[in-house]
Amino acid sequence: MIGDSHTAGTFGSAFKARLQNSTRRAGGKITKFIGVPSASVSQYLNGGTTTAGSQTFRVPSLASILSKKPKTLVVALGTNMLFNSRSFNESQIRALLKKTDAAGTKVVWIGPPDVRGFGGELRGGGPEQKVYDALKAVNASRRNKFTIVDSRPSTREGDTFDGVHFSGTPARSWAQDVFRRATTA
Repeated sequence: MIGDSHTAGTFGSAFKARLQNSTRRAGGKITKFIGVPSASVSQYLNGGTTTAGSQTFRVPSLASILSKKPKTLVVALGTNMLFNSRSFNESQIRALLKKTDAAGTKVVWIGPPDVRGFGGELRGGGPEQKVYDALKAVNASRRNKFTIVDSRPSTREGDTFDGVHFSGTPARSWAQDVFRRATTA
């Protein structure tokens, strides 16, 4: 799994625990679970560093992750796509999928939650819909479909502690719902 700050927080911890239990029961194992605050698709495509506040974080390249030959890659990158244009998001999604296709890796993409941050600029779901529209447009053009998990029904704008991030019970509940959606899709 690769993700952004949501994956580095309570949501990611709760999701990882569910994913580990399910994977072990099926006889598999998680090879990597990576959550990097402020990480974007392009940063995973290329590797490098990103900053969140005063901290700098290393983002591994997708090539290094795919070199482990995972059967499935869960992608939880969407929140940092909210301010991109739909066409830019589509190009980033296609670039990631080109690499996973070449590696023979199946993709499950967890879309962004229902957020309200940045002084209300994200209120009302418009930016989130733009990301989901990009995911759906890319998927519609592919022979090799990937799974898209819409995480918006599992979140409420008012449950964020800073307008974007979820913690505590709302984050654990979100992880439970997203896990169920991801594994039944």
